Amino acid sequence: ALKYVNEVLELDASSGEALFLKGYIYLELEDTTNAVRFIAQSIDANPDYFEAYDLLGVISASRGESAAVDFYQKAAELQPQNSMIQYKLGLFYQNRAQWNDAIESYFKAAELDPNNQYAHFNLGYIHTELDLFELARDHFTNAIRANDLYEQAYYGRAYALESLGQLD
Repeated sequence: ALKYVNEVLELDASSGEALFLKGYIYLELEDTTNAVRFIAQSIDANPDYFEAYDLLGVISASRGESAAVDFYQKAAELQPQNSMIQYKLGLFYQNRAQWNDAIESYFKAAELDPNNQYAHFNLGYIHTELDLFELARDHFTNAIRANDLYEQAYYGRAYALESLGQLD
């Protein structure tokens, strides 16, 4: 794959798609340094390359780097109706226990897509962490409405109800 993408880059060294693909190949080869380098070059070639910002956000988030916020925010500017970008941003904040920022991002994700079961679930999780069990119950219920087979949401709701003393 690298051989073919390098042939494309010989013909057009500024092909954002080819640079992104080369970065993605390096990511699959577990060479994150080169992956980031080529994906960043794809943004230089095409500053509106949504997938590149998204993937750099994922890579930065997996490393715990605050740059993830910038990448996700740029991706959100490019695709403001994309609820999964808001979800990913919320997850980044959640993993850092930045509850208010996570809640804000998850609410945006749920507003953009009311069936985003993961945003609803994580809102329930955070409110459980904050001992706000009534809110947690409601968010877990919304996750179940989005996917009535979401077992973890049933468990979360049961935990919230138990914490509220509503054992029936």
